[in-house]
Amino acid sequence: MQKQQERSYLEELFEPYYKEKRQEILLSFNQAYPDDESCWLALVMHMQEAGLLYCRKCNSSIVEIRSDHRVFCCKVCNKKGSTTAGSFFHGVKKLRAWFFAIWVLEKNFYVSSKWLGQTLEISQSSALHILKSSLYLIEDSMAIPECKIFSIQQFRLFFNKRSLLTPARKKPEEEAEITEETDSKRKSQAGRNKTKKSDTESKGKDDTANSTINKIIACLGKENCTLDELTKRTKLKGSTVLSALTELEYDGKIAASSGGKYTISPPQRIVSQPQSSSIEQALKATAGDRRRKSIHDSFVLFEMISSEIVRGFSRKYIGLYIGLCNRLASRSLKDSFLETCILSRYIGSRRLYKYESQETLGFVLTRSELASRTHKRA
Repeated sequence: MQKQQERSYLEELFEPYYKEKRQEILLSFNQAYPDDESCWLALVMHMQEAGLLYCRKCNSSIVEIRSDHRVFCCKVCNKKGSTTAGSFFHGVKKLRAWFFAIWVLEKNFYVSSKWLGQTLEISQSSALHILKSSLYLIEDSMAIPECKIFSIQQFRLFFNKRSLLTPARKKPEEEAEITEETDSKRKSQAGRNKTKKSDTESKGKDDTANSTINKIIACLGKENCTLDELTKRTKLKGSTVLSALTELEYDGKIAASSGGKYTISPPQRIVSQPQSSSIEQALKATAGDRRRKSIHDSFVLFEMISSEIVRGFSRKYIGLYIGLCNRLASRSLKDSFLETCILSRYIGSRRLYKYESQETLGFVLTRSELASRTHKRA
């Protein structure tokens, strides 16, 4: 009942501003790109400026663009080529729909696939593919300077859409529990089948893990370090160091500090916080704690997108939307997102099909404009 009241209150604060802003963005887009032709002209211009339109046979940049803008012909060797081949826009049919999705994200905003499809008269599945491709590129290209790491299992309350990862006759919110049970059974079965040799190998892996943790603790004992600094000093893989840092942070032995650095937690904190940081703990923010308040604002924004725009997530793709929230919250990208798309490779359905959210997900520690507007209206 309390959850329902909180969501209703959130709707009253969020929906009027959201619809007003959405209409404003649509009008500005219609003025900039009134038709598909204007989008193609802009794309060709940007690709020429970036040096991406050239003959693949003789490498000449002296090419003639055909009237449909999809094909060019080399004036030196007469070789024909596709304008968008291998690029982010490879094989697109309705370029204006892609441009609008990019335009929305450049304005630090987001729209649902249903609304996008209805507005631009395309199918919802096509609109969803466009949005997912854009979100994939955001997550793939965005560097988060400072974030708080959470396990994907802590987001299970948001899992209300099925995906390829959802077992038959199971609800989406049960996926995390099923994954835990499967891993536990697999480990248990593997433990029963181990030989003395495998026991020795397991002991060696434990020793390696302990060695990694000891190296990290030793480095942090001297001074606070970032992930890159720890990777360089320990001479270990970045993924190995990140995994160990996550484990240490969950155990309360270290904590993230300003500047993306990690520091050893005081002894009393280890006793008082034996469990890992959770979403519930992060949301219990005090007004004087800027860092936790920042996490709270990010979750407010995440809740808005989850309940009022996307209408829920699947475990498979939740990482894409957290990447979106990080971009909206940080607003730190200086380059045009359109330029990022033009310079990026082809993503396609196969890459999205294989995509799967990581087991640990990070939230930025920056106050979002959208959450701020909501707080002011409150």
